[in-house]
Amino acid sequence: IKKNTKIFIKKEIDFFEFKKVIKDFNQTKKVNLTIEINQFKKIIDSAKNKICLITAYDKKNHLIGFKSFFYYKNDSWDFFTCTSKVGRSNLAGYLMLYAAFDFCRKNNINRYFLGAYDENKYPGVSYFKKETGAEIFEYEGEWEISNSNVYLYFINLLLLIYIKMKKFLF
Repeated sequence: IKKNTKIFIKKEIDFFEFKKVIKDFNQTKKVNLTIEINQFKKIIDSAKNKICLITAYDKKNHLIGFKSFFYYKNDSWDFFTCTSKVGRSNLAGYLMLYAAFDFCRKNNINRYFLGAYDENKYPGVSYFKKETGAEIFEYEGEWEISNSNVYLYFINLLLLIYIKMKKFLF
């Protein structure tokens, strides 16, 4: 697997290639994952010093996976991950997650939150998260309305960070 996949931690990504991975994901999974690229760029640019971007390439140097996560002090939060069909067959998701864990270890970050776990709505993603050996825990949810999935996810992430930090601030 590792011979067929190269993993890199980057400061920037090629959004043209990124859109191809999302298109492949939508076609093979028969879903409609919509990403507003300009909004996504703004999020990445505004969090340059607190976001890690990880890419996976096949042996022909085609982007087959992308992972990003935010980090602050000892905690990190998964932000966005997507793999193509080739990426899933090469287990790029696991390799990128291991690279994320390695980044966290090297930067003294000791917790990595994978995000929501819903076996009914997202059985494949839930299986992936469960296979990592992660601890599953429940916490209070929130109610939100947004037209943009990226914005919605970013707001949820900020709310989670606020809830975690609230213990220390108040």
